[in-house]
Amino acid sequence: MVLVVLKPRRVTQLPRYNSVDMSNTPHELSRPQAAIEAIRSDRMDGIQLSSEHASIADSTLAICTGVVALDFHDFWGPLREVVNTTGWTVIEYGTLWEDVGHNLGEDPVADTLLRVEAALTQGLPASELPAHPSHSNFPGEVPANASRISRTITIDGNQSGLPSNFGYAGARSHIRVTTGLYAAAGDVVTVSLPQQVVDSGAYVHIEVGNAFGGPIYLAIEAGSVLGEFDVTISNAVKAPQYIHGETSLFQWIEQYRHDPAPWAEIGSELFILTVPSHEIRGLENPDELMDWWDDALSMEHELYGYLPWPRVERAVFDAQISAGWMHSGYPFMAHDLSVPAVVNVSYMSENGDWGMFHELGHNHQWMPSTLPGTTETGCNFASVYLMEELVGVEGHGAVDPEQRAARMEAYFDDGSNISNWSVWVALDTFLIVKEEWTWQPITDALTVYYDLPASQVPSNDVEEFNAWVLHLSEASGYNLAPYHSAWGFPLEQSTFDSLDHLPVWVEDPLRGEYFQYPAILRNLEVSGTTANSTTIHWETYDNGTDITLTIYYGTSDGGENPSSWSDSIVVAMETGNHGSAQCHGLLTTSPIEPSSVDLRLRCPGCISRVLWLGGSRRLCGWKWQGKQGQAPVSALLQAPSPLCQERRSGRRIL
Repeated sequence: MVLVVLKPRRVTQLPRYNSVDMSNTPHELSRPQAAIEAIRSDRMDGIQLSSEHASIADSTLAICTGVVALDFHDFWGPLREVVNTTGWTVIEYGTLWEDVGHNLGEDPVADTLLRVEAALTQGLPASELPAHPSHSNFPGEVPANASRISRTITIDGNQSGLPSNFGYAGARSHIRVTTGLYAAAGDVVTVSLPQQVVDSGAYVHIEVGNAFGGPIYLAIEAGSVLGEFDVTISNAVKAPQYIHGETSLFQWIEQYRHDPAPWAEIGSELFILTVPSHEIRGLENPDELMDWWDDALSMEHELYGYLPWPRVERAVFDAQISAGWMHSGYPFMAHDLSVPAVVNVSYMSENGDWGMFHELGHNHQWMPSTLPGTTETGCNFASVYLMEELVGVEGHGAVDPEQRAARMEAYFDDGSNISNWSVWVALDTFLIVKEEWTWQPITDALTVYYDLPASQVPSNDVEEFNAWVLHLSEASGYNLAPYHSAWGFPLEQSTFDSLDHLPVWVEDPLRGEYFQYPAILRNLEVSGTTANSTTIHWETYDNGTDITLTIYYGTSDGGENPSSWSDSIVVAMETGNHGSAQCHGLLTTSPIEPSSVDLRLRCPGCISRVLWLGGSRRLCGWKWQGKQGQAPVSALLQAPSPLCQERRSGRRIL
């Protein structure tokens, strides 16, 4: 016996986790059995449910149909009887633009029955599967006189897939292997696999039965090394299939394009198009078509630099896809409205398809080299490249020179805020580089990332921006840090230092037109100091945007205010040249010792690296000063810039 002693004062302190408000009694139709009986009465006995009661019953059964096993006959039996008696739901086929189909919520009882149908078509054993009547609308009907055949197919079980850093490509998806066969709706198809393959991670992509029918694939787990093996498939229908380099044009025209299945594949070693068969019944030049698509895929692979590309890319054209007009992945998906153009080589040669190239470009984006804000930018490298080089047209209004100029003007007028750097503005940044050096430096920079040690892979936004500038600069042979800094890239001092050995790109089209560059001076020295003069030397690493150098000097320290200095010299600067100027009238009594020289730096008037020898940094110009006894000698170098006051806080002392 267990004696429980209740102490009221303790009970009052317990949280009421399990308190139940019995004042609200659940509706009768919240019980699954009552909901089933109500649905049955509505459809079979004419006892119509009100909208409110139908919604309650549907909500109750929506939970159950997702979790109750199909062998629980007390639940499923009455619902299957209703579906079989009233007829399965026929969903009309429609394109993206057509308002057809089943609208959930309009009829809660119909919604319940549709969920029942979905559960049955996805869960019944193959021998019990019916042919769903909607299959004739989509994916299509197999002709009644179509023969069922058996075929043994040799499968390549060595499938590496893509590295997971191809983040938009479905990189580790199972690899689909085409069989050239189709499962008719409701048919039982037999697939025989070797024993050693059964436990390998491989599976039959289209199960041994399907209520709607569909192409039959074998799907191999990415990373598999199974070697070649044979698979035998029985009771299937032949599907139109063209394999570039294997299928003869005569075979295609006279036989294969007429095979009865409603879906076809046109493919090569690089690319496979899965399309409705009616779109290719009249296709007479699949060889020319796939030559063109092979060129397109080869160009994409070469542009992004990951070679050899280890996977055959696929495009499937469907009536309903999960997102957008098209989307990337494996396979990448598009609406079937695109098919007539995509299989017409004359049309593609003259017009191309920005969207197709764009989605394939997504599949080539490597995550560590995809900069913040450029998910929809890096993929457009492919669109621009193929539209220009393969098709010979501009391809998109957004890359029209006038639009680009207006976009960049607005971006720089707003202060080149990196948080606004995305999509088309970001593409402008890359296109300017491409127009100077072709795509090659961008390809070379992308290629670097594929073999980076883990310790060198950028791990946050700032690291990604800095790493890209380093790799692109090395690939182009020019220091592109000032160029990307103008766009607002958050570059660190170490990036500027690492690129100091490269010449600055001083001819980029931003200079003066969109952005005022500061000057960059380095290797500043003093020599020939006498009792009343000294000579200042420097190297103009980057003369900025039409900047002249003004040297202010005098017998006393004028600080940061140019008007406080008694004398000045104006010197023209030119990138790559060494400059010097002699300052007179310093009135010292003896030469200045080198150890007493102090050089100070300010930005953005001028930028220097190896100048600063001691003392403290100031916000503008550079100053050297020395003192012998009580006689002060000072000078201020200033490279004026309209940005000096406006962008002071955003500049870095280099």
